Amino acid sequence: RQSRTYRARVGGGARQWECPVVVRWLKGKGRCLFATRALGRGEAVYEERPFVAVQDTVNKLVTDCCGWCHRFVGSVAHQLALLAHPTEHVRGTLGPAHAPPTLSVPPVGESLPRAVPCEHGCHERYCSERCRQAALRWGHGRLCRARAGNDAQALFALEAFAIQHHEPVRLAAVLLAAAVERAGDGDEVIRPLRLLHKRPWWEVHPLEHAVCGEHGEGEDGDGGADPFGLVAAAAEDDEGLIRAGYQRLVEAAAMHLRRALRPPTAGEPLFTPVAVGLLLGALEMNGVDLVVPSPVPAYVRRVCSEGMPGDRALLRQTLGQIRAQLDGEDDSDDDDDGDGDPAFASAGPEGKDPDPYLPDEAAYVKLELDDLAHDLSDVVMKEVGWDFEFPHVSGTALYLVTSCANHSCDPNVFFYKREGVDTTNRIVLFAKRDILPGEELCISYIDESHDRATRQSLLDFPYCFTCTCTRCYTD
Repeated sequence: RQSRTYRARVGGGARQWECPVVVRWLKGKGRCLFATRALGRGEAVYEERPFVAVQDTVNKLVTDCCGWCHRFVGSVAHQLALLAHPTEHVRGTLGPAHAPPTLSVPPVGESLPRAVPCEHGCHERYCSERCRQAALRWGHGRLCRARAGNDAQALFALEAFAIQHHEPVRLAAVLLAAAVERAGDGDEVIRPLRLLHKRPWWEVHPLEHAVCGEHGEGEDGDGGADPFGLVAAAAEDDEGLIRAGYQRLVEAAAMHLRRALRPPTAGEPLFTPVAVGLLLGALEMNGVDLVVPSPVPAYVRRVCSEGMPGDRALLRQTLGQIRAQLDGEDDSDDDDDGDGDPAFASAGPEGKDPDPYLPDEAAYVKLELDDLAHDLSDVVMKEVGWDFEFPHVSGTALYLVTSCANHSCDPNVFFYKREGVDTTNRIVLFAKRDILPGEELCISYIDESHDRATRQSLLDFPYCFTCTCTRCYTD
C-alpha cells in the first residue's frame, strides 16, 4: 500500500506502471528505492516537490525568491542590487522590508515573475497567488508575524533562536505550524514523518560542531555566553556532556516552538523535548540541500550574445558599479582600450562589437562570461563569505521519496539542476550510468571522492552507519 502511495507521489499522478521508481521494504535495510524499468545514462529518473523546505536566513541577504517554491522573483536588476547592498535586504528578514537601490540593466529576455507580497504584510514574497495560498495553508499562517492573533514577539524570538543556535529549527517550525494550522487534520503532516529513519537529534548531531561554535555559544573564546554548556563540554572533550548540552538546546527549542505556535491541548505532545528532538533528528538524517540556480549568469550571457552594443555597455557599467561597491575599487572605466574582459571589450574595427556573433565567437564569449562570473564570485566571497558564483537560493528541504534512497560510495543516480529548466525547489534525479529494471537506486550522502576512512567518518554522524558497499570493500 505504501509503495502505491509513493508511486503516485513520484509519478505526479501517473499510473503505477508508468512510474520509473518504486519504494520497497527490505529486511535489514528498511525502505529502499528501486527502478521499475531500464534507465539510460543521463536520463532524468524523476523529479519531486519537497514535503517541506526553507531558505537559509543568511542566503536571504542576497537572493529574493518565492517563499513557497523558491523561484527567483522580481527582476535581474533587483537580484543584482542585493549583491551590492545586502544590508538593505536583511531588514526584510527580521524587520520591516526595505528594497535596495535600483540598478539599471538591459531589458533583454527578463522572465522572472513579479513578486506577490504576503497578504498580511510580513516580509515574505511569492511568485504567484497560488504559491501564497499554499504557504498560508502549510505553516505560514501560524508563522506570519503580521497576521492578527499571532504572537509576533514570540515568533521573532523563535526565529532569532534558530539563527543563533540551529537553523533547521525553522524547518521544524514550518512542519509543526502546518500541523497546528490543520487542527484535527494535523496527522496529515506528521504521519509521513513516522516513515523516516530517525533518532534523537542529540545522538546524530556531529560532536565537532560544538567545538567550532556552530550554535552561537562562546565563539570568541573569551568567556562568552555558553547557555547550553557546549563550549565547556567540548573543551573537556567529554562526549556525555556534549550530548547533555545538545539536549538542553533541544529543550530550549521546544519551549520557543511552543510559545510561538501555541498548540491546542491535542497538539501539545508534538512540542515535548523528546518529540522535537526526534523531529530535528529526522530532519538531520533525511534532509538535503535546497538549491535553485541563480538566473543572473544566463542573463549575462544572453545580453552579451543577443543584446545590442548599447545593452552590453550598460550591463558592463552596472557590473562595474557592483564590483566597486563590494571591493571599494571603481573599475567602471577599466578595459576601455579593449584589452580587458573580452566579453565586453571592443572586438571589431574601431571598437565596434561584431553583429551578429559568429558561432565560434559566440562560444568564445560564453567561456569568457563564465570567467566573469568567477571573477565576480571572488568579490562576493570576500564581502559576504560565500564560496559559489552568483548566489543561488540555498536552504534545507525534505523530500519523502528521495529520503528512501540508500547511500553508496559508488552511486548510480545523482541530483542535478538544469540551468533555465529547474527553476524551483523541485529535486531532479538523473541516472549516472545505465540501470537495469529492479536495480536499487542509490545516491551518495557525502562527497564520494574522499578516501575510505574519511567517508566512513563522515557517515558515522549524522547517519549512524558503516558503509558496506562494493567500493568500500575494494578500497
